[in-house]
Amino acid sequence: MDHKSFETGSHRSKFFQSVVEGAETLHSLEHKETMRRVLSALDSLTGKLDQLQSSNDSKDVPTLFLSFDECHSLLEPLDNSRGTSLYVELRRVLADLKQSSVFAFFLSTTGRISEYTPSHAVDTNDRIMEGINTVIPPFSDLGFDQLMVSRKVTKRHTLNEVTNLAFMANYGRPMFGLRLQHTNDVGEVIAFAAHKLLGPGENRVFGSEQQLACLSRRVPIDFYSTVAARKQEELQVEGHLRVCLHVHPGFEAMVTVAPSEPLLSEAAARLM
Repeated sequence: MDHKSFETGSHRSKFFQSVVEGAETLHSLEHKETMRRVLSALDSLTGKLDQLQSSNDSKDVPTLFLSFDECHSLLEPLDNSRGTSLYVELRRVLADLKQSSVFAFFLSTTGRISEYTPSHAVDTNDRIMEGINTVIPPFSDLGFDQLMVSRKVTKRHTLNEVTNLAFMANYGRPMFGLRLQHTNDVGEVIAFAAHKLLGPGENRVFGSEQQLACLSRRVPIDFYSTVAARKQEELQVEGHLRVCLHVHPGFEAMVTVAPSEPLLSEAAARLM
């Protein structure tokens, strides 16, 4: 495929450049003037968005949603005297926007939840430590089997039909079923599932993490609350499709599982 098909369009490049230039201008100002300009721009944007809303739309729903995907990249320390990160600085700015009709999502596949939402005892924000402000618990229950809503199994289905790999691809997370709809190639989807299960990298000499990921799809495996086990559990969530079901109060531990997903079980069996 011609690499030029992946080049950014001129309009998008121009927009990105204008954002960078605007950010550099704000960075050169005092914090108070920076926030004045940010709030002015935000009020202008939300005002225009409000004009597009229907009269039936709920007023309790924020007008503007911000989404930061793979936000663990924001955790790298900044080279400044405070030793903070982009995430900490961004959270400080968003706190100043709490009276505005805006809500921010931070999305990440990492299992290190304490880096985003530390317990009150170790949070660097004084207001959170003192209980004046609170942190919203992480959203982890994102649902499964969405594609099976329109494919309910009935008495009319035969055993051969429900155990067909093309049918089973619709169970679990939707990315496998949607990929099958696009490619119509079951073998390619199983290879894709195997690649996602093993995690990043081209080395196919399986390490302990890859072995555990495959074994978890064949037999149920739980983790005990030890430092070593928790580290491995986080790595399984981060890179091997293990799912976080629940985060304990205080954000110091989580409950995870390798859920029943027939296509991943098939991929694990072929890998083993």
